[in-house]
Amino acid sequence: MPRWIAILAVLLTISWTFSCGQPDVPRGGTVVVALPADADLLNPLLWSTSSTGTVLQFLFPDLTNPSFDTATGQIAYSPHAAASWEWSEDGTALTYHLRSDLRWSDGHPMTANDIKFSYELYSDPAVGSVRRGSLAYLLKTADGKPDIERAILVPDDSTITFRFTHAYEKNQQLNHTQLNFIPKHVFEKIPRGQIRTSDINFHPVGGHHFVLGGWVRKQEIVLERNPDWGVPHSAYIDKIVFRVIPDMTTRVIELKTGGVDIVEGLSPEDARSLLQSRPNVRMERQSFRRFDYLGWSLIDQNVYRKSGKKTVRPHTLFGDRRVRRALTMAIHREELIEGWLGEYGQACIGPVSPALKWAYNDTLRPIPYDPDGARRLLDECGWSDHNGDGFLDKDGRKFEFTIVTNTANPRREFAVQKIQSDLRKIGIQCETQFLESNQFSAGLREKSFDAFVAGLSTNLYVDLKPQLGSDLQKNVFNYYSYQNPVVDSLIEAASSKLDLSEAGPIFRQIQAIVHEDQPAMYLFWFDNIVGVNNRVQGTSVDIFSAYHNFWNWHVRPR
Repeated sequence: MPRWIAILAVLLTISWTFSCGQPDVPRGGTVVVALPADADLLNPLLWSTSSTGTVLQFLFPDLTNPSFDTATGQIAYSPHAAASWEWSEDGTALTYHLRSDLRWSDGHPMTANDIKFSYELYSDPAVGSVRRGSLAYLLKTADGKPDIERAILVPDDSTITFRFTHAYEKNQQLNHTQLNFIPKHVFEKIPRGQIRTSDINFHPVGGHHFVLGGWVRKQEIVLERNPDWGVPHSAYIDKIVFRVIPDMTTRVIELKTGGVDIVEGLSPEDARSLLQSRPNVRMERQSFRRFDYLGWSLIDQNVYRKSGKKTVRPHTLFGDRRVRRALTMAIHREELIEGWLGEYGQACIGPVSPALKWAYNDTLRPIPYDPDGARRLLDECGWSDHNGDGFLDKDGRKFEFTIVTNTANPRREFAVQKIQSDLRKIGIQCETQFLESNQFSAGLREKSFDAFVAGLSTNLYVDLKPQLGSDLQKNVFNYYSYQNPVVDSLIEAASSKLDLSEAGPIFRQIQAIVHEDQPAMYLFWFDNIVGVNNRVQGTSVDIFSAYHNFWNWHVRPR
């Protein structure tokens, strides 16, 4: 065989593999995914529910695709819509070079102008995107707003440069520029104040492996393979059907009987039952991404609200960190984890994921269960049973409060009942209250609760300011109203580091301070347990998502 023919054959094979994936993987078929609720709309600018976010990741493009190194806890990024990227010498600008062969689902070319226009919409108050905060690191105008004209430059259709207020860690810069973008030629025709009510929210023009094939509200969303998208290769399956099934018991039954192929958010009990009774179903886990905590209001929230959010006074019960430490000592965390989560949960000591080994402080240990020590510490703070009624009191006030959490969450319901029981053993009267999720979330934002069991999905690039920053009006996830100027300065110092090896020690110092201050009792990390029918192969549930690299999904014949 002539040499040029052999070389051509190799090149053709590489090209075919890039566009089509692995040659021995079966093509075609449908995967059915259970959703707990319908999407609210299909627009990356405006989405707010987890079900919506699940569907959108199949429809709209990403500049890069992340992967996670479990050995180091670091994220690596590979090309997707962007073929390559580089930084300016001073680290304050990031330039992407886009692939030139990508098109929106209506056939219109995808360009850098689409990305800049999308960020204009994200930043525009008339659009009302909840993701405006993601633009915080871009160059700003004199009044502190994102300056899109100066911050995002588009010299040509395939090049876009993001300019930042200062140099900081490069992976964070990549992450901060990963907002899904939308087609300019579609959205520029819609007045910005009307985007939220536009019909385009329900008939999206996207750009990814799938396009919207049908949507029956509150029943199902059907996605069909986009034959024109081949990055990194065409999707193997032809169709994805999202079935809306609000009741978890019904979702589990459907997984057992083959009515659906994928269900996430399974309880440990359901996971164990399925493994024992259904050999055709496997469990995959997303670990060290979500945690629950028992939060204390560190300020007198009534005074704070009545003063128009200006006056900050210590909470009469929880303003003393010795009291907070005593409460942590009084709660048997190990029994709590074993009683509900078992092998699907791990003790949590702070808001940084143990998976992020470069930042996690592995020298810290959970405060041990010690009810006698808790009583002694509370006695030092003046809390004793002075009147002999079996409850602690101080200056005539009984140590009593209410823990609030959301309904329809058996894990948290179990937790608050266990916490109530443990605190009663040391003489604290603790009531419980369960609120509908929207009402509970509103109460957290308004600082309406003395104590609460809530949770967070932690960031993989470590951004602690939203939950620990002292500015209580800007840092919306600081529900416990924690204020520590030393922590504030350390957060700022960490954010300015270009290298993770320099930021890591600072984050470990922050965790040590927070561990001493105990603004919350960090209860446990809990796995997102995903049940998958074995007919579906190629899934890669990981720390990013239950649906990461979905283009690799393929199905066995039934």
